[in-house]
Amino acid sequence: MKKKPVGKTAGQNFKKLPLIVSLIFITGIAVSGCAAITKPTPPPLSIPQIISMCKNHVPQKEIINRLRASGEVFYLNAGEIIKLHKQGVCPKVLNYMLKTGIRAKEERAAIRGASRRWWWYNRQWYFGPPFGPWIGPGPYWRY
Repeated sequence: MKKKPVGKTAGQNFKKLPLIVSLIFITGIAVSGCAAITKPTPPPLSIPQIISMCKNHVPQKEIINRLRASGEVFYLNAGEIIKLHKQGVCPKVLNYMLKTGIRAKEERAAIRGASRRWWWYNRQWYFGPPFGPWIGPGPYWRY
C-alpha cells in the first residue's frame, strides 16, 4: 500500500482555500444585502379616509389590516368616538382604533415603571420601591 505524499494533499487544499474564502465572502455580501431590502410602510390612514372607507362598505378586516400595517396610533376621547360612530365608522374599526391608544399608553407606562424600580442609595443600586424589600445589603440590613 502506497502512502500519498503529505505535501501534495496539503498543497491541493491550499490551492482551494482562496476559492472557498471568496465564495464565503460573496455569499455573506449577498445575504447581508437581503437584510437591507425592507418593505416600505404605507402612509397612515387619516380619519376622513377611514370614514369614507366604512361608508363605501370596505370590509372591516381590510381597514384594520391597513391600520395595523401603517402603525398609526389613535388617542380618541368619548366625544370623538361618538362623532365617528355617527359618521358611520364600523364598531370593530373603532375598537381597534381605541386599542392602539391604550396599548401605546400601557407601553409608555411600563417603560416609565421599569426605570423607576432601581434606586441609587449608599453607593449601591437597589431594586424595588424606595422603602420596600431590598435585594442584598441595604440601609435596613438586620444582623
